Amino acid sequence: MHVWGILLSLAGLVIAAGGFLFDTTVEVEGRFGLGSERVVNMQRQQLQLLIVLAGLAAFQAGVILAAAGAILATLRPEAETPDQLGGKRY
Repeated sequence: MHVWGILLSLAGLVIAAGGFLFDTTVEVEGRFGLGSERVVNMQRQQLQLLIVLAGLAAFQAGVILAAAGAILATLRPEAETPDQLGGKRY
């Protein structure tokens, strides 16, 4: 669980970084038919925001999963069967 949390956190960071690198402009014909220009596209900005938020949510979920795995590994008893307790009854 701890390892999966770390992997999910790393994947979330990669997705968020990819979202920041996402191009939100589109090429349109220039004024009076001369050349071309690039303008901001609101749909692409919204998609960029969703990608970044999904990456950050995955990162946060991975941190929580890694922390839960570390806590469970700490709280888990060392002896799992009565035979491993050496005949002692608790």
